[in-house]
Amino acid sequence: MEQDRPVTRDALVSMQVIDARGRLVGKVKDVAFAVGRMGIALTVENERGEVQNVSWEDVQAASDFIILKPVQQAPVQQAQAVFQPQQQ
Repeated sequence: MEQDRPVTRDALVSMQVIDARGRLVGKVKDVAFAVGRMGIALTVENERGEVQNVSWEDVQAASDFIILKPVQQAPVQQAQAVFQPQQQ
């Protein structure tokens, strides 16, 4: 789907959701929004039946399936990974 073209609920429901590493997250079960807030979220169910909400802001692309943007690590977490104490 083109970036400027609106995406309907019917088009999104049942689409597979893939994370930025190419792993299957689940399938879209519904589209949700909170009254008084901007934006929407996708209700995604994984193979185990667990449900999570994914903000539309976290979606990189939507066409034959939905691809999520890469998750950004906080700088503190990255620094801890680099400067781990050596075991003796």
